[in-house]
Amino acid sequence: MSISCFISCEKPEQLYEPPIISAGTVTQQLEMGPSYGSQVYFDFETGKSASNSPYSWDIAFSSSSENKIIINGGKNGVFSACSLGSISFSDPIDPNSIEEEKWKHDNPSGDIDSSAFGPTLKRKISGNYWESDSCMYLIKLGEEKDLQDKAYVKLRVINRNGTNYLIEWSYWKDKMSNHSFIPTYPEKNFTYFCFDCSQGILNEPIDKDEWDILFTRYKEEIYYAQVNQTEGYTVTGVLSNPENTKTINLTGIIEYDDIDLAYAKGVVFDDHLNNIGYDWKNFSIQANKYTINPKNTYIIKSRRGLFYKMKFVDFYNDNDETGFPKLAYQLLQ
Repeated sequence: MSISCFISCEKPEQLYEPPIISAGTVTQQLEMGPSYGSQVYFDFETGKSASNSPYSWDIAFSSSSENKIIINGGKNGVFSACSLGSISFSDPIDPNSIEEEKWKHDNPSGDIDSSAFGPTLKRKISGNYWESDSCMYLIKLGEEKDLQDKAYVKLRVINRNGTNYLIEWSYWKDKMSNHSFIPTYPEKNFTYFCFDCSQGILNEPIDKDEWDILFTRYKEEIYYAQVNQTEGYTVTGVLSNPENTKTINLTGIIEYDDIDLAYAKGVVFDDHLNNIGYDWKNFSIQANKYTINPKNTYIIKSRRGLFYKMKFVDFYNDNDETGFPKLAYQLLQ
């Protein structure tokens, strides 16, 4: 029995009462849309947001010195990558023969060692010039491409020279490969790449020093206690800006109203990007809707060193449409 079938037969989830909005807090409702067609970047200091599509890219290349390469796990349920070792582009491959456990997605924590590609640019030749381990990767694009020759992409990262990456790639049945040059920019976290359009995309609508958290789609390993098993599942949640924004989840540890500046300065932050995550909301099968965990509580240390406490209070707009997260937050001073 599949996990999804097993879970669908389980008892209804808890239906929470709506969270209370405390006096003195600011509320902000953001629009992802009922089909989650937009991802939203939010800045606590200004209260401003910017949005774009989370589905227009396939892989992305970091502008940081970490040489990180990520895949778009939120694009669909099967989007993933696996290592094929040192083969050539002319070698035939059979995707159906690849064992399921070899397909990887990025851990949303942001740890490069837990990403699908890992630290593939390992060899520092000189200065800011790095070469890869020459490994070939196969990327499963999935969705409507499953029955087409473009269902999979073969990819090899060749090098990074300063701010620029060089990759070689082809669709899985092609014998000839393409070379693509991907520049990165210091004011952005990543440059994004789309195989269908064969070019890099600046998919961050604002610069990295203009936002704190991102409401988006991504893949998370979810543990199902009923079958004692984990499975990668595409979720709608929040990731923090890797450019110096820190977050901590204090749900069930302290009440929102009890957090002050002294408490916030005493907590220990880590570098995980998915501390806020997705499970501040809960889908009730009984009510056929999402409800918000009233105990959800977070502290954000912004990239400018300001402390905020935050909680979620809704996931619906006035028309009862899902995909409109509403947060309440307060600057601690």
